[in-house]
Amino acid sequence: MDKQIEKKNYYNALYGYYYSLLTPKQQEIFEYYYSEDFSLSEIAENMAISRNAVWDALQKACNALEEYESKLSLYKNSQLLDKYLVELEPLTNESGKQIINKIKEMEWFYAIWKFIWKNTNVP
Repeated sequence: MDKQIEKKNYYNALYGYYYSLLTPKQQEIFEYYYSEDFSLSEIAENMAISRNAVWDALQKACNALEEYESKLSLYKNSQLLDKYLVELEPLTNESGKQIINKIKEMEWFYAIWKFIWKNTNVP
């Protein structure tokens, strides 16, 4: 996979866990750049700020996401959980497989809940 795509996917994953810890301005710039594929110039124009200010805010946001992950490891632990569930599945009976599927469903519902919560205007 292309390094740029890997980087984008990584930051989007971290953002899913830690976006609420960023400032509203960092969130907006991050979403424009990583989710909507706006260029730095397009973001600067839309927000009426300099291109350099966009770059600085984006770097601060990415650095903050990496810092949160280094301290909390939510993304890393989620990846490990997925890996362990895949490894465990062939070793379990039907009851165990049902439990594994329930755990996977919980992860899926949690991801949906985060998305809905993030995209509503509930304080």
